[in-house]
Amino acid sequence: MSNMFSQFFNDPHIRHAVLVHFPVVFGLLGILPLLALLMTKLKSKPMKFVCIAWFLLASGGAYWAADAGSDAEHHLGVRSPNMTQAEHQAVHEHEELGENGWIWPLIPAALVLLTFPSKGAIRKPAFILSCVSALGVAGVIGWTAHLGGELVYDMGIGVQTRTVPAAPPSNGPAVDDDEDDEDAASEQPGEADAAGDEPGEAGG
Repeated sequence: MSNMFSQFFNDPHIRHAVLVHFPVVFGLLGILPLLALLMTKLKSKPMKFVCIAWFLLASGGAYWAADAGSDAEHHLGVRSPNMTQAEHQAVHEHEELGENGWIWPLIPAALVLLTFPSKGAIRKPAFILSCVSALGVAGVIGWTAHLGGELVYDMGIGVQTRTVPAAPPSNGPAVDDDEDDEDAASEQPGEADAAGDEPGEAGG
């Protein structure tokens, strides 16, 4: 357990891989608490607090993941030396999206705040805009996560070189070489047979 925590705090690649799940989950599924709020006809204050907390968690997770990703980028020279120009460009694009990722979930959170008044013309438009912005957040975070997945799984960026274990010894039945020699000898005609055939042919 202590080794796991040590890797989390000391290895930015592992820290980034863990923290990135927060914005992915809360960002992609942000529309769900909003739909639950809609089912209450925008009257449930506890549900409004849930929506706001949901997007704040998405924002905080995106910030921490981007911070860990920035640290991981400084170690790419060790993990992934000799990167191509296309790979550097892919890393830069992912970084640019990730750096500002924490801002976008704050927009639907702020719009939900405008739905707190029990009356007013702004309540329903604010909720509709919060739903639209939540879908936009899901799109941005989803695309950022997709680019990050391509870096890791398609290009192998930031991944340690896998050590291939040596092939285990064969556990099949042992082959008896003596039996093979005997079988080969039995398939060849003996010298006596070959000699016996020759007189017969001459006598014929």
